[in-house]
Amino acid sequence: KFGANAGRSITTGTVNSFFAQNSGGNVTTGSSNSGFGQDSLRDLTDGSSNFGGGRASLRLLQSGWNNTGVGMSSFENNVSGSDNVGVGKDSGKSNTGSRSTIVGKGSGLNSQGSDLVFLGFEAGFNETGSGKLHIANNRNRSLILGNFGASTIMLGSSSLEEPTAAADISASTSGRASLRIRAGVAPTTPNDGDIWSNGSDLFLRIGGATYTLNKTAV
Repeated sequence: KFGANAGRSITTGTVNSFFAQNSGGNVTTGSSNSGFGQDSLRDLTDGSSNFGGGRASLRLLQSGWNNTGVGMSSFENNVSGSDNVGVGKDSGKSNTGSRSTIVGKGSGLNSQGSDLVFLGFEAGFNETGSGKLHIANNRNRSLILGNFGASTIMLGSSSLEEPTAAADISASTSGRASLRIRAGVAPTTPNDGDIWSNGSDLFLRIGGATYTLNKTAV
């Protein structure tokens, strides 16, 4: 223990390491915790196996287990969640859930749910649902947005559209199509639902038969 009030309240907790002012200052029975940075794991009491690296990381956590917060204010306001990983300043700062992996500065800052996977700067910044995937580089659009519970995913969105199909592809624009199937060769053993192109025709396998889609020049 190094720093004013670091680990000052420990009674029966063991194998704890706290470095900096107020780090782990309220731990009593919790064990195997490590705090590096002012106010990291400050309010923890009986939670165990938590790691806070950065000022105010996991600051309000009291009874959670197996949390990792790296970066200033990572998961700062989570009180009782477990099995969370936050990497980056303010990652998951206001999140109160469990079992989330949030990576990137400001990613999931205002998120509230559990079972989240966010990757990128401000990814999932305001997401309030659970079981969501966001891969993004700003808070206003997610290049990939998924819903684990519904097994749906949105690809190429220019906003935060919720997917409504297993594979939901964003609308075409004047600069790009929604989908391109590059030319190749027919599968040796095609399955129903397969689509492929040889550069001249587009083929569809359905009902055990292969069809060439009719072509009309535009």
